[in-house]
Amino acid sequence: MGHNVFIEGLVRAVEQVDGQTYVTIGGSRALWQTISSIGLPSTQNADTTPDPSNDSEDEETPAQAA
Repeated sequence: MGHNVFIEGLVRAVEQVDGQTYVTIGGSRALWQTISSIGLPSTQNADTTPDPSNDSEDEETPAQAA
C-alpha cells in the first residue's frame, strides 16, 4: 500500500473512476486509499458575515420566500 497523507482543504468532489474512489480537495484529485486525514487549513477565514455590497432591499430572504 502507498503512503498515507494528510490533506488540508475543502472536499469538492468524490467520484468513482474504473472502480477506484477519488477525492477532489482544493483542486487536486487523490485516491481515497492514500488519504489518512482531511482538515481545513488553519488560515481559512471562518467569518460567514454577509457581504453588504450584495444587499438589496428588493430581494426576498429564504424565510420570506417560504
